[in-house]
Formats: sequence, C-alpha cells, structure tokens
Amino acid sequence: MNRIAHSLLLGAIIAAAWGPRNALAADVVGARMTCSDPSGSFIANLDSATFQKMALVTQAMAAAPSGLSCNLEQIPPSPGHGSKNFAVGGGQFLDSCGGAPFPVNFAFSAHSDADGSNVNGTVDLTFPANQSCFPESHETGMVQCLTVVANNANFSGPITHATGAFSNNRFFEGHATDNGNPQDGQPVDTLSVFGELTFTGCAFNIPGQFPISKGNIVVHQGVLP
Repeated sequence: MNRIAHSLLLGAIIAAAWGPRNALAADVVGARMTCSDPSGSFIANLDSATFQKMALVTQAMAAAPSGLSCNLEQIPPSPGHGSKNFAVGGGQFLDSCGGAPFPVNFAFSAHSDADGSNVNGTVDLTFPANQSCFPESHETGMVQCLTVVANNANFSGPITHATGAFSNNRFFEGHATDNGNPQDGQPVDTLSVFGELTFTGCAFNIPGQFPISKGNIVVHQGVLP
C-alpha cells in the first residue's frame, strides 16, 4: 500500500473511532445555577435536554414563590464539572387538612460531588396566606445529607428559619422523584418534605409522595471520574 493510501485509511479509522464521541460531546453544555441562598448555587455539565428541564424549575420558583429563587445560565462546559449529583425543584404541591386540599409552595437546590462529598444546598417551603387550617408559614432548611439514585433524591438537614405552622420543626427530611419533563407527557414528579424533631441522617430511601401540581423537579446522578 502506498503512503497516500495508508494515510487516507488511517484517517478514516480515526474518524470512525472518534466521530460518535465528538457528536455526543457536542450536546454537553455547562450550567451555572445562581440562587438567592448561595448554598444552592452550583455548576455542572449537562446534556441540553436536562438544561431545559432546569430552566422550567427556575421559572416555577418565580411563579410559586417560597423564599428561594435561582437563575440559570449556560456557560462553556468544563472537565472539572462533569461528576455532580444534584436535585433541584420548584413549584407547588397539594397537601390536605381535614380532607380539604391546600397548596404548598416549594423550592430546593441540593448538590454534591458524585462520590457523595461536598454536600450543600437549601430547601424552602411556604404555606401561602388564607389557608383553611394554617396561618401563612415558612421554613428554610440547610442540606447536610444528599443521596441520589437514578431518578430519586433524598436530602435532609437542620431547619435554619421557621414561622407559623413550622415553628416547632428542628430538622427536615425530603424525598424527590423526577418522572420526566412535564411538557413531554410524562407522569408527574413527586415530592415530600417532613419536619422532624431529631436529625434522621442519610440512612433513608423513600420516594416522593405528593404529586406536584405546578412546576418541575430535576434529579441528576453524577458519574464518578
């Protein structure tokens, strides 16, 4: 085989080997989430579909305010941000009191490295005014534990601020399930956040229980490098 033919063949082999990887990498974007509580802010590499789902979360936070707001910005992807666990959500679910449903506004942003280290985040719940059973109430929690397995996330920590019906709570335990983008006709996401008097740690794995009526939840499991 002459030198020119050999070079062309080698080029074709390299293109075949690297072509799919380059096409996959082209769909990766960097995402910077900046929150009113800095502990909820983080940077991660995502595919474009997940980025769009996160944009729905930030919109829902604004539409159903609970105390936490976040902005999402697309930035160039970075090799150091590819292995991030996170769970973010915003919107509203319906709880009940005496058989009567009432809305609960929620927003949360919890994140860690893929190996479970460097956990950080914040959770906010609000009972809007004029509820049938409760006064206007609010609580903020600091995320100290986060586990992410597939589309389920569990997070817990101390409550740092509480008013109204939440005043006696000292810790919280949250469970979120991401069932897909609501605009794609997927089953709705679910969420539950319980007030606790003692710290439950991270040894729990209970899916979210309340279907959200507005908003979106995104759960992302990072890949170990």
